[in-house]
Amino acid sequence: MKTPKNGQLHSRRFVYMCVANWFLHLYVFAMWPLLLAMVQANALPLSTLAWAAIAFAVGMILPGPFVAQWLERRSRKSVLLKAVLWMSIPPTCMLLFWHHAAALVAAHALQGLSFGIAQSTLGTTLVNDILLSRERTRGDVHYAWAGRLGIPAGLCAGCVALLHLPVQEALQWSLVLALLAFLCIGNVNVPLKAPVKMPRFTLDRFFLPSSYPLMLTMFVGPWLLGRMVGLHLTMPMMACMTAGAVVAYVLQRFTRYLWPQRWHMLVAYVLLLVAVALHMAGTPWADEVAALLIGIGTSMLSARHLLDWLVRSAHCQRGTAQNTYMIAWRVAFAAGVSCSLLVASHIGVADALLCLCGAVGYLMWRRRPAACCKPRQR
Repeated sequence: MKTPKNGQLHSRRFVYMCVANWFLHLYVFAMWPLLLAMVQANALPLSTLAWAAIAFAVGMILPGPFVAQWLERRSRKSVLLKAVLWMSIPPTCMLLFWHHAAALVAAHALQGLSFGIAQSTLGTTLVNDILLSRERTRGDVHYAWAGRLGIPAGLCAGCVALLHLPVQEALQWSLVLALLAFLCIGNVNVPLKAPVKMPRFTLDRFFLPSSYPLMLTMFVGPWLLGRMVGLHLTMPMMACMTAGAVVAYVLQRFTRYLWPQRWHMLVAYVLLLVAVALHMAGTPWADEVAALLIGIGTSMLSARHLLDWLVRSAHCQRGTAQNTYMIAWRVAFAAGVSCSLLVASHIGVADALLCLCGAVGYLMWRRRPAACCKPRQR
């Protein structure tokens, strides 16, 4: 099947892929409130949630070096559909072995593994396959926003489900989200690619080592989001984060041509610093406002960093840059959750210093762009 010559950004199959990405993030992150409810119901240690976050991040990384060969030697759509099916196994395991902390952690490792394969296939490969070259940057940004909005929405959806359903029923209903993602993907016709010989182990579509400066400057956004999730995984807080992500999306839509790039980043870092200060103050409604600001700041920061990754990577490195961004984001989020549950029980001065270091590091990187990803060749 050939890619049509007309634009694909508003085509049905690209919309289906964005909706599937939203459902996948909604499904995965709705598990966190359900996991917390299971831990509390069985009097398990709260550290179980931290180890589950670490296991999820490790699970996402493990299949990365092998995904490129699978995608070049097999049907890409088939690999994606199988990964989504594998994502339906963890809730079943959690239902059967929900009294055992080790089983809950293992279930999240499996979910991270299947989610990593699904994201590598859908976002870094299939989306770029159906888009024309001139549309890929815009298409990748739209696709990423679908997942970015799905993260706080999934956390909020899990909290809302627990208000009306027992945790066992909420787990069963969560499978509907995976089914909807599966149906969206099944309705998409993707271009057929001839098999290509690839090494069994490769960094292609997995990790871009030269992008480490961007990884360090982006760390603070998902780190603070994870810190807030680890400390305040409640429906009002997650609703504020969701509202913040929506505000950030609307704000960027209206200011992307009005504000210089560094202004977006400056506003994002300032909002995160204000959020940390409010959380440290501990005044009434301070936590809710801090969650709103973290939702806005993290979304703006992540969107701008992804665009930097895409624009400053070579054309053949686009998929690898996207996957590196995704891994860095998930690792920072898991680190934030783990820190809140295992190390520091409140957001403090160290988090503010991390924001300042991120802002200074980004400004230094902007002055020396050659220090990061290789510029695109003309």
